Amino acid sequence: MYCESKVSHVDHGDVEHILPKAPGLFPELEFEWDNLGFACRRCNSEKADKHFAAARFLNPYREDPSPHIFAYGTFLFARNGSVRGEATIREVGLNRPGLVEQRQERLRAIADALAAVFRIEDPEVRRAALRALRQEGSPEKEYSLAVGGLFEMHGDVIEQV
Repeated sequence: MYCESKVSHVDHGDVEHILPKAPGLFPELEFEWDNLGFACRRCNSEKADKHFAAARFLNPYREDPSPHIFAYGTFLFARNGSVRGEATIREVGLNRPGLVEQRQERLRAIADALAAVFRIEDPEVRRAALRALRQEGSPEKEYSLAVGGLFEMHGDVIEQV
């Protein structure tokens, strides 16, 4: 739910308590469905029982992270000084080396496919291929934030589809 990885690619999956169930925090939410998510073990371990009232971690199930986080290449950054974006990136470890490497592999594959699409001469076929490729940036796809950033860099050509 945080790193956008296919869980089996990075580690085992864990049930994540969005607001920590630790004593003194939110133990009453331990079994509340709205407080549970699916996260890789690394993200869950990095986040642990951390909680900052003034900078709650982003809940990607309930809110769009894009007002708080953006991708520039393989790295994630807080948007417009978002304290919540910064806390989520830093405390969950969203720029840890393994994730950056996985994002780089994904972006390289998408960039290669995009280059191939741009070499298609037939405009109708090119548009159809671009439409299909744009699906790789949809939220349910792996590393969609970084892929969306790559598409933004190609702006007008991608948007015409």
